[in-house]
Amino acid sequence: VFLFTGLFVQSQNVTGIVVDENGEVISNANILVLQTGQEVKTNYFGEFSLDIKEFPVTLEISHIGYEIAKVQVKKPKKLNIYLKEINYFLDDVVVSASRYKEKLMESPVSIEVMGINDIKEETSPTFYTNLVNLKGVDVNVNSLTFNSVNTRGFATFINKRFLQLVDGMDNSSPVLEFPIGNLAGANELDVQRVEILPGAASALYGSNAFNGVLSILTKNPFDYKGLSLYIKYGQTKQEAAGINPYADVGIRFATSNDYIGAKLNFSFLKGTDWLANDKTDVDVSNINAAVRGSRETNPSYDGMNVYGDEIATILPINSLTGGAFDDIYVSRTGYEEKYLTDNVAKSIKGDVALHYRPKGETGSLEFIWNSRFNLGNTLYQGTNHFIFRDIFIHQHKLEIKSKSFFVRAYYTGEDGGDSYDSRIAAWNINKKWRSNDDWFADYAAMYIAARTGALPGGAQTEAQAHTTARDFADNSPVDASGNPKTPRYKPGTEEFKKAFDEVVSDPDFRTGAKFKENSSIQNIEGNYNFNNLTDAVEIHLGGSIRRYTLRSAGTIFTDYDGKPINIDEFAGYLQIGEKLLDDKIKLAASVRYDQQIGFEGNISPRFSIVYSLGERRHHNFRISYQTGFRNPSTQNLYLGLNLGPITLIGAAEDNQERYTETLDNGNIITGLDAYHNSYTLTSFTKFGQTHDPNDLIIADIAPIKPEKITTYEFGYRGQINSNIGVDLAAYYNQYKDFNASTKVMALASSVGNVHDATALNAIGSKSYKAFLVYSNYDVPITSYGADVGLSFKIKNTILGVNYDYANYDAYNDKDKDEGFKAEFNTPEHRIKVSLGNNQLFKNFGYKIDYRYQTEFLWESSFADGIVPERHIIDAQFSYNIKKYDTKIKIGGTNLLGKEYIPAPGVGKVGSIYYISLSYGK
Repeated sequence: VFLFTGLFVQSQNVTGIVVDENGEVISNANILVLQTGQEVKTNYFGEFSLDIKEFPVTLEISHIGYEIAKVQVKKPKKLNIYLKEINYFLDDVVVSASRYKEKLMESPVSIEVMGINDIKEETSPTFYTNLVNLKGVDVNVNSLTFNSVNTRGFATFINKRFLQLVDGMDNSSPVLEFPIGNLAGANELDVQRVEILPGAASALYGSNAFNGVLSILTKNPFDYKGLSLYIKYGQTKQEAAGINPYADVGIRFATSNDYIGAKLNFSFLKGTDWLANDKTDVDVSNINAAVRGSRETNPSYDGMNVYGDEIATILPINSLTGGAFDDIYVSRTGYEEKYLTDNVAKSIKGDVALHYRPKGETGSLEFIWNSRFNLGNTLYQGTNHFIFRDIFIHQHKLEIKSKSFFVRAYYTGEDGGDSYDSRIAAWNINKKWRSNDDWFADYAAMYIAARTGALPGGAQTEAQAHTTARDFADNSPVDASGNPKTPRYKPGTEEFKKAFDEVVSDPDFRTGAKFKENSSIQNIEGNYNFNNLTDAVEIHLGGSIRRYTLRSAGTIFTDYDGKPINIDEFAGYLQIGEKLLDDKIKLAASVRYDQQIGFEGNISPRFSIVYSLGERRHHNFRISYQTGFRNPSTQNLYLGLNLGPITLIGAAEDNQERYTETLDNGNIITGLDAYHNSYTLTSFTKFGQTHDPNDLIIADIAPIKPEKITTYEFGYRGQINSNIGVDLAAYYNQYKDFNASTKVMALASSVGNVHDATALNAIGSKSYKAFLVYSNYDVPITSYGADVGLSFKIKNTILGVNYDYANYDAYNDKDKDEGFKAEFNTPEHRIKVSLGNNQLFKNFGYKIDYRYQTEFLWESSFADGIVPERHIIDAQFSYNIKKYDTKIKIGGTNLLGKEYIPAPGVGKVGSIYYISLSYGK
C-alpha cells in the first residue's frame, strides 16, 4: 500500500480517492476511523469524504481482494490511496469451512472460492458453469439451465449427497431434494462470492452435506449500492440442434442509508437446449441379440433417446401357426426425443430484499427479509428424461443476525408447472392412437401372413416379414380384421400435436405424463457465537428444525388421498476452537446430532488441527477427521411411480402399504410385495432362459436407514513467495450402509410366495412386475483421491494449474450380479489450466481455460456406458471503458468444436459463442 499526500484544504474534511495499482478506481471500499468507529464507503468513482472533529486519526481502508491499508492523518487533507491487490487467493477470508470468518489459508478443510473478480473474468457465459474450473470440482451438464455440481464422486445428475445454499437457504427442489443448478439460484450481478467445501460437511451442515457444500453469498445493499446490469447475446452450436440464438440479461439495483437498505434483482436467459438424439440400441433382451443395432435390423429395438419402443412383448407365433414358426419378441415403434420437447431452455429469476439496522452500524443487529422467485424450463435425466416446463420455485426468508448470532426461518415452495415425463408421454401417445393389445395383434397377423406366403409375392424371410408387419401395424388404414383405423400419428401432424398436448396435460400416468407437484420445505435454524464471553476459545452452538411437505396428488408420491406427506427433522451442534503457541496451532472440534422422525439419530463429530509456519503463516498444514451421514431422500421413502415396464417404490413402511397396482391379468401387486416377495431381477432373467427354479434368488431387501461416511484428510496451503502458491489435499473415505437402488421382480402375494413352491404359480400366471426399490448395501465401499493446485503470478499474468485424482473400491462379483451400482461417475484424472491477464495492455484483458479428463464408466438408472476422454478450451477477451464503468467481453466455450457427452443418453454439448456488455461494479 502506498499513500501520497494531496492538496491542503481549509476545512475539517478529509477527502480522497481509492484506486488500485493500475489506477482503476475502487468503489465500495470501506473507510474506517479507528478512534471513533466512523465509517463510510467510496462511491462509484472511488471517492469518499469524512468529517473529522479531532486529529490525529488513523484510517483503515479495506476491500475484498485487496490488502488492508492503514493511514495516519494529522490534519484535513485530500488523500490518494492505493490498495495493493492480494497476490494469491489464499489470503482471502472464508466463512463456510467453520461457519465463522477465517483466513482461507488457515481453513481446517479443503475449500474452493470464486469471488467477484473471478466472476468478472469468467470464460463461460454464466458464473455457475464456470465452477468447473475450480480444483476438485466437477460440473455435469444436463441442460443449458441445469448443471449439476459434483465433488468426490457418487452422483448422477441427481446429486442428493451435495448441499447448495444461497445466503444460508437450502435451494434444493422440495420434490427432488437435490439442487437443480442455478435454475433456482442467484443473479450473478448479486453474487459476492461462492465457496465450495469438496468433502463431508455433515458435522456443521447436516444430512445432505454428505459429499460437499456449495454456498453462494450475495451482496449486502449496505456495502454494494447503485445500478449494475449485463447483456449477453450469442449462439449455441450443436450438430443435432443446429445454430441457435442465446440471450441472457440481468439487472441489479441497491440503495441504502445508515439504517435501511434494499436491493432488487432480475435476470432472464433463453436458448436452445442440447438435443439428445442418441439412437444406440439398448435392448437388453437376449432373444434378438444377434440382430441388435437399429430399428431396421432388430424387431425389439429400444433406442437410447427414442421413447415408446420400451413397450415390448413375446408374440406366440409358434402356437398360432401350429409350430411352423418360432415365437418373436417385438417392441412398438417409438418417437425420437426431439419430437417430445420444444427444446427451449429458459430461466427467469427475480428477488427482493430489505435490510434494517436499528443502530445504523456495520456488524450491529440487522433484520433481513428476502424473497426469491424462479421460473424456468430445463431437462434432467433421472430414470427417464423429465421435461421441466415453467417449473416455479420460490423462497422467502426472515433473518436476524449480528456479530454474535443469527436466526433465520425460510420457506421453499414449488409448483411443477407443465412438467412431464417424455418417455411416458411417448407410451401414452401410442396408446391414445392404438392400444398395445390391438397393435401387437395387427403385427402378429401380418407377420404370419408374410411368413406363410399369404401375401402377393410369396413367403417372406423373417427380416422381411418383420418389416412388412411393422409397416402394416403402423401405417395401414385398416386393421388385421379389415376394420378401418387411423395410421400412426406422425410428428408434425395435427393428430400428433393434439395427442401430445392432451397427454402432457394429463396427470394420470395411465393415460398422461404430467407431474402435478406442489411440495415445500420449512426450515428454522440458528447459531450463537460465545466469543463475547471468552477470548480463550471459539465456541458456537446451533441447531435447526425442518419439515418436508410432499404434495403430488399421487403422480409422484403415494399421497393418493390428497393428504400431504410430512417428513420432520431436527438437529443441534456444538463447535469449539482454540489457538495455541502464539496462534501457530489451531485446534477445532465439533459434534452434531441429527434425527429424522422414524429413524435413529446420528452423531457426526469433526476434529481438525492446523499448524502454521513462517512469519506471516504462509505455510499451513492441516489434518482433519470427520464423519457424515445422509438420511434417505423424500423419493427414497415415498416414491410411487409406475413407469410401465418398471415401478419405482419408496422404502418407507407406510409407503409400501399404500402402493397397489393392478396387473394385466387383474391380480393386485403391492409395495409390500416389492420389498418382501421378490427375486433379484438378474436371477429372474436367468430363470427365463434356463427355467430352472434353482436359479431364482430371493431379494433380501432390508429396511432402509441413513448412510454414513468417515473421512480423513491431509492438506497443505502455502505461498512459496509472493507470486507462487500451492494448495494440495489428499483424502480417504469409508462408506457404511450405502444408499442405492436395485431392481427386483415382485410376485403378487395373493397368487404366490417366493418362500415356497407357490411362487411358480405366480410366475406361470404372469402375476409379477419389475420394481426399483431402495435400501442399504452392506458393501465395503471406499474412495480416495488427491487435489493439487499451483498458482503463478508474473506481473499481471496469472497461471493456474490444477490436477485432480479420484478413485474408489466398491462391490464384489456377487453385488454386481444383484444389480448394485455405485454410480461413482467421476474421471480418475482431471487436469485444469487457466491463463489470464486483465491488463494485457491498456484496458484489454483475456482469460483462457483448458480442461482435460480421462474416460470413465457412467452408471445410472437411465443408462450405463463409457464417457470418452475430452479436451475443452474456453476463452474470453475483454475491453474496459473505465470512464463509463463498462466492460465488453467476447468469448466462447468448447472452442475446439468437438462435441462431448456428459453421460450416456444426454445431449452432446456443443459450443457457445457470445458477446457481453456489463455496467457497474
